[in-house]
Amino acid sequence: MSDQGPGGGEPRWKPVRAGIRNIWEYDDQSFEFSDGRLVLRGPNGSGKSNALALLVPFLLDGVMAAHRMDSLGGGRSMKSLLLCLNDDERGNRFRHNSRTGYAWLEFERLGQHRSIGCGARASAERDAEAWFFVTSRRPGIDLDLAPGGMPLARAALIEQLGPAQVHDSAEAYRIAVDRALFGLGTHRYRNLVELLLVLRRPHLAGRLHLDQLSKVLSDGLAAIDDRLIVDVAASFEDLEAVQRDLGRMEEANRTVQAFLPVYRQYLRASARSRAVAASEADRALRAARRRVGEAERALVAADAAIEQVRLDRLASQQQQEVAQQRHRAVLESPAYRDARSLVEVEARSADAAAGAATAAQRLGRADAEAVKTGARAERAEVELRSALTQLDQAFAAAAASAEGAGMSWPIHRHDVESADLRPNLRGLARQRRQDITEVRAALAQAQAAAARAGSAAEAAGRASATAEEAEERRAEAVAALEVERQALAEAVGVWAGASGLTQLSLVVDAVEALGEPGQPSLTDVLGEALGPLREELASRQARTSDRLESATTERADLVTRRRQVADDPLPSPDRLATRPASRAGRVGAPFYACVDFAGHVPAVERAGLEAAIEAAGLLDAWVGGHAIERLGDLDAWLEPGPVLAPNLAEVLVPTPPPGVGVSSELISDVLSSIGLAEAGIAVLSDGRFHLGPLGGRYAKAQVEFIGATAREERRQRMLAELDAELDALAVVIGQLEEDLRAIGVERTRLDQVAGSLPSSQPVVAAREDLVRAIATASATATAAAQDVEVARQARRAAEMAQTGLENVAGQRRLPATSDGLGGADQLLHAHEQQANELVVAVGAML
Repeated sequence: MSDQGPGGGEPRWKPVRAGIRNIWEYDDQSFEFSDGRLVLRGPNGSGKSNALALLVPFLLDGVMAAHRMDSLGGGRSMKSLLLCLNDDERGNRFRHNSRTGYAWLEFERLGQHRSIGCGARASAERDAEAWFFVTSRRPGIDLDLAPGGMPLARAALIEQLGPAQVHDSAEAYRIAVDRALFGLGTHRYRNLVELLLVLRRPHLAGRLHLDQLSKVLSDGLAAIDDRLIVDVAASFEDLEAVQRDLGRMEEANRTVQAFLPVYRQYLRASARSRAVAASEADRALRAARRRVGEAERALVAADAAIEQVRLDRLASQQQQEVAQQRHRAVLESPAYRDARSLVEVEARSADAAAGAATAAQRLGRADAEAVKTGARAERAEVELRSALTQLDQAFAAAAASAEGAGMSWPIHRHDVESADLRPNLRGLARQRRQDITEVRAALAQAQAAAARAGSAAEAAGRASATAEEAEERRAEAVAALEVERQALAEAVGVWAGASGLTQLSLVVDAVEALGEPGQPSLTDVLGEALGPLREELASRQARTSDRLESATTERADLVTRRRQVADDPLPSPDRLATRPASRAGRVGAPFYACVDFAGHVPAVERAGLEAAIEAAGLLDAWVGGHAIERLGDLDAWLEPGPVLAPNLAEVLVPTPPPGVGVSSELISDVLSSIGLAEAGIAVLSDGRFHLGPLGGRYAKAQVEFIGATAREERRQRMLAELDAELDALAVVIGQLEEDLRAIGVERTRLDQVAGSLPSSQPVVAAREDLVRAIATASATATAAAQDVEVARQARRAAEMAQTGLENVAGQRRLPATSDGLGGADQLLHAHEQQANELVVAVGAML
C-alpha cells in the first residue's frame, strides 16, 4: 500500500494506536498498529469481532445502529456492549445498571497526530447516548479519558477539549473526520464508509464470484448521476466545437498581444494629460486655501472689534451706575437732614424742664432725712468712749504676752484701729512659729550629722580590714596564672608540631602574652594564621560553585530547549518584532507550514528560495483567517493577488495542515501571486527577493522550515547539537564537582586542626581571677580610703551642724534643746490667745 496521498501528494494518515475503555469485557485496552496494520488473534469468544465493531468502521461511521455495528447480524448494539448481556436468564438482563465507556483511534503523519473517538453512556432503563471527538491530543499521553479510573462525562470532555472538538451528531462527526484525515468531501466519504461495511460482511471470501464481487463493489459505491453521463457524452460531441473555439481564442489572443503595445502608449499619454490636469487642480486648490486663510484672519479681526465695542458699552453702563449712587448719597447727607433736626431740639428742651421739677421734689425729701441722722450720731458717741477703754486693756495684755514669748512688738496704740491689725498680728505669730521650726530643723540636722559621723567611723575600720585581705588574694592569683600559662605553652607546641602547618608558629608565640590587655585570644591568632588559607579555599570554592551553578543552569536551559525542540511538532522560525499578535486559536497557518517544495526543485535552489522568502518576510506570514483579524491584529498576512508569471506555484506545492481552515486553492492562489523574477513582488532561487522598490539577498546553507522533511531534519540537527553541548557540559560539571569535593576535604582538615587547638580556658580563667583579684584589691583600698575620708568629713559636718544650731537659736532668742523649744511653743500659743482678744475688742469699738 502506498503511503502517498491522492495524486501523489503528501503522505496518508496511518493508524498507530487504538483503545477501548470500559466497554464489554475491556477495562482499559490499547492496540498498537505496525505500519498502519493490526492483527487480532485469539480463539472464538475472545472479543476480536467486538473490538473491530467498536473501532472500524464504527469510528469512521458514528452510527450506533446494531445492523451497522454487528457484521454478524447478531444485534449487538452499543447498549448491549456497554452493559454486557447476562448469560444467566434468571438474573437481570444486563450485568451493569449504568456504564460510560470510550473507543478511540489515533492516526499519525509526519510526526503529527490526530485522534478520533466516541464516548457513550447507557443504563438499563435508557438506550445508549453518544458523543464524538476529533482532536490533535493523544489518549493516554496528553489526554486522559478516565481520570482516577472514572470515564469522563460529555461535559467534562468538552472542558478538556473545547466545544469545537466535541460533536453530538454522527453527521457533524463524519464531516470533522473527513476534514481532519481524508479531505474526500461528504459524498465520497459516505461511499467509502458504505464500502467498508459491505466488505466486513462474513463469508464474503468463501463465495467469491466476479459478478457478485462487482455487485458488492457497486453496492458499496454511490451510483453515477445520469446527468453526469449525459454531460460527458455531450462534452465528447462538442469536442470539435471546443477545439474550434480554442483556435479562435488563440487568434484573438495574438491580436490582443499585438494591440497591447499601442494601447499602452495611449494609456501613458492619457495618464500624463490627466496628471497635468490634476496638478493644475492642486495648484488652484492651494490658492483657494490661501484665500480662505485670509478670510478667516479678517473674520478674527472683526470679532475682536465687536468684542471691544461690547466692553466700551459695559464701561458706560458702570459710569451711569456710579452717578446714580452719588445722587442717592446727596439725598442722605447730614447737611440735607439739618433742616429736619430743629424740630427735634425743641422737643428735647421741653423734656429737660420737666426733669428739673422732679429734682426739686427729691431735695426736699433729703433735708428731712438729715435731721434724723443727727440724733443717731449723739448715741454713737457714748458707745465709742466705752469701747476705747476696753481696747486699751486688750492692747496692754497682747504686748505683755508677746514679750513673754520672746517676740518683737512693733505695733503702737494708734495702730490698733488700722484695717491691717489682724493680718499684722497673724504675721507676727507666723514668723515666731517659723523661727521655732527653723531651730528645730537645725537641731535635727545636728543630731543626724552626729549619727552619720559615728557610722562612718565604724565603716572606715571595716573597709581597712577588707583591703588587707584583697591584697593577699592578688598575690596568690599572680602565681596561679604563671603555672597555667607554662602548661598551655607546652601543649600548644606539641599541637602545632603535629599539624604540619608552619603558619601555627604565630599561635605558639601568642601563648606568652595570652590574657594580657590588648592581646588577642589563641582562637583569634589561629584565625589570623589560617585566614589566608581559608580565604584561598573560599575563593576557589566560590569560583568553582559559580562555574558549577552557571554550568548547571546552562544544562537546565539546554534540557528545556531540547525538550521544546523534541516536543515541537511544527518548529517555527523566530517571530519578527513587527508581528506581536497572538496566533493561538486563529483560523489559518503560517506560510511555511502550508507549502512544500516540488520534487523537481534541486536542494541548492531550495535553500536559496527559502532564504529569499524568509528575508522578504513571507516565511511566517499568516495564511487564512477573517478580515476582522487582519484589521485588528498586529501581524502580517498573505492574500491572493494578481497572477504573476513565472511564480512560486512552479516550485512550491500546497500542503495545508488539516483542521486549520486553509484550502489548497487558497494557497495556490497565494503562490501564483508571488513571482520568480527580478522585479515586482518576487523571489529567486539564489536568495534574492523584490518587494516593489525594495530588494535584497539572503543566503542559507540548507532548507529549515519549508516542508515537513526539512523541518524534521532541522529539528534532528538541533537535537544533535544540543546533545553534544549537554555531553560537554556533563564533563565540565563532573570536574567542577570533583574540585568542590577536594576543596571540602581541605576545609575539613583546617576545621579539624582548628577544633583540636588546646584549650586556653585555664589560662584565661587564671588571668580573669588575677584581674578580679587586682580589681578587688584596688577597689577595697580605694573604698577604705574613701570611708576614712567620709568619716572625717562626717565628723566635721557634725561639728558645723552643732555650731549652726547654736547660731540659729541665738539669733531667734530660742533655746537649742528639744525641751526648750516645747516651752517656746506654749508661750507662743498664749500670745495668740491675747492677740485674738485684742482683735475682738477693736471690732467691738468699731
